[in-house]
This record gives sequence, C-alpha cells and structure tokens, in this order.
Amino acid sequence: MELRIDRTKLLNSLSHIQQVAERKNTVEILRNVLLEAHGNVLRATATDIDTTVSEAIECTIVEPGEKTVSAFMLYDIVRKLPDGAEIVLKEDNDSLKITVGRSFFRLAALPKADFPAEDQFVVQGHCHIPAADMRGLIENTLFAAAATSEVRYYLNGIFLHYHAESGKLRAVGTNSHRLAKHDTTPPEGSEFLSQGVILPRKAVAELRRLIEGYEGSVLLEIGEANARFTVGSVILACKLIAGKYPDYERVIPALEGVPLELDAKAFFDGVGRISAISNASQNNGVKFILGTESLCLEAVDQDKNMGQEEIQVSHEISPFDIGFNTTYLQDVGQRIGGDQVQFWFPRSNGAVVLMDPEAPESLFVLMPMRV
Repeated sequence: MELRIDRTKLLNSLSHIQQVAERKNTVEILRNVLLEAHGNVLRATATDIDTTVSEAIECTIVEPGEKTVSAFMLYDIVRKLPDGAEIVLKEDNDSLKITVGRSFFRLAALPKADFPAEDQFVVQGHCHIPAADMRGLIENTLFAAAATSEVRYYLNGIFLHYHAESGKLRAVGTNSHRLAKHDTTPPEGSEFLSQGVILPRKAVAELRRLIEGYEGSVLLEIGEANARFTVGSVILACKLIAGKYPDYERVIPALEGVPLELDAKAFFDGVGRISAISNASQNNGVKFILGTESLCLEAVDQDKNMGQEEIQVSHEISPFDIGFNTTYLQDVGQRIGGDQVQFWFPRSNGAVVLMDPEAPESLFVLMPMRV
C-alpha cells in the first residue's frame, strides 16, 4: 500500500473515527484504525464491535492495499503536522511509514484479517431525516437516558419511534428518575419505525458529533438487529439494544389545571448558585418552597451549610414544598431556550412536567425527591 493524501482531509476523518476506537481496550486490534486503499479512495474504519464508523477520503493511490495501525497515534501525528501538508503513507512489511517533508514516522501495523468483520446488514426500512431534526431528537433526550445500567440495559440509549397517535417522529430517554421526550415532523417513509428501536448511548453521542454543523439529511437504515446512519461520506453502524422499551407514556402525567410559570433565566441561575451547596450534600437535592408571592430554593448539606434563593412569582397555586435533584434541573435548563419555563405539578406527590412554552415539541419529566 502506498498513497498520498491531503493532511486536512485525513485529519477531519480521523478526528471522529478515532472516537470510536477504545484507547484502553485490552484487544489491540480494537485500538486500531483500518486503512483500505483502492481506486482513488482511502477508507478509514474504527470499531469497538458494537459501534463502527467509516469514511471514504479522496487521495492519490500509488499501490492499493490494507493495513491497521493505532488510531490514536496516527491521529496525534496528523493533527500536529502543518496545514496544507501532503502525507505519504507507505506499507513496509509489518509497519506503515508516514512521510511529510522532513518528518518521518513508522507505526507498527496489523493485517486487515485481524480486524473484526463487518456485520451482515439487510435493510428492513429506511428514511432520510434532516440533520437539524436529528440534532433536536438527540440533544433533547440523550441526556436523560441511563448511562451504564446493567439491570435495565434497555434504558442505556434513546427510544426512536414513529408515534402514530401524534403523527410525529419521537425520541425518548429515561433513567426511571427523569424522562425527556422530543417530537419532530416525520420524514417520508418513517412509518416503519412504528415499533421503535433502542439506539445505544455511545452510537447516538457519536452521531451527534458527526452532524455538528451538517446541513444535509441523515440516511437512517434499520436492519434486524442493527442500525446504520449515513452522514455525507461517513457511515456509522451500531447494534441495536435488544429488549422492550417501557411504556413511557404511563409515567407522563396529564397536564391539568394551570402551570407555574417562571422566568427561565432567573430560575436556572438560582438553581446554579444553590448547587454549590446541594452538590456537596449526599442527595444533591434542593427544596422548592412555593409561597403565595415567591418561590424559595433552599439547600442544606450534611455539615449544615445552607443556601437560599428567592424568586418573586405570581401564581394561582396553593403553597407547598417539593424536592428536586439540582443536576436534573440544570440539565433541563440547558434545553430551555425560551424566556419562560412551565412547571406542571400533579395533584399528588408524583412526577412533575417541565416545558418551554415556546417549544412544545419537547417535554421533560422529573420525579420529586425527599430533601
């Protein structure tokens, strides 16, 4: 294998491909990137078995071939090379030589045969989702999904489905203590998602990085047990999380009565200041004390350190106290783009709904906590 490639093109590709490879993986080949040079294209691929990212990059190929080398080492070398440089990659027995001007590197290489084979993929349904809509689905739900639950493994990602009753494409994330739901206009042909799929957290996070600043559409293809996203010249494939997603609609309370509407900036700024105390406590909680004309946020830690924030508010709700996790409140605050935030409180001490009245396509549910 021998080829010449523009440094910027290779760097752009490696910058997201190396995110999938695992630096500390005990299996050496999973720390590598597969380089396949054929025709006038270099295809770079990295995988952790569950998630795979590959991209085709234009280049000048002198001699075709395939090799795998350390994804992180190759990325680190390329990003430190000067802008506009032309990189020469040349196979040399069990190594890959990298030459740029007077700079020379030699990386140990492993054969393509050692690299995990690509999963069989039979497309059962597909649709094109505008990147802006895909970003909305991810940004407003992934934060609420469980991170590493081994018992409720089906919560370790987002549930993407066509919601027939509302006629929307919907994403949901939950860890059983909080829930986030976001709807968007369904793209043509998305009805095949009526049963829904559970997309794993790592793959969704990587997809979000891929579509940053991308203005085209994302091709989503679903197979029997896997999904594939095509973003321009980049292909991301992942295994779906098996299992049945819980009936999330049962935990979303009906919006009855009138909401408590607060100035979003004043409220979330106050929560941010109170978190200096609450984050030091064992339960990370803040007490929400609603009076007749004001809302008091209060936190006390185990050492009796205390903080209070008072917000003037006009409302028609009977005074009461309730507790929340400050981190969960702050996470919702990052998704509230309007001037106001609405709190819909249940008749009993149950789940609370938060909404941005200017963005009704998103809804957030928090379970109260004892503070």
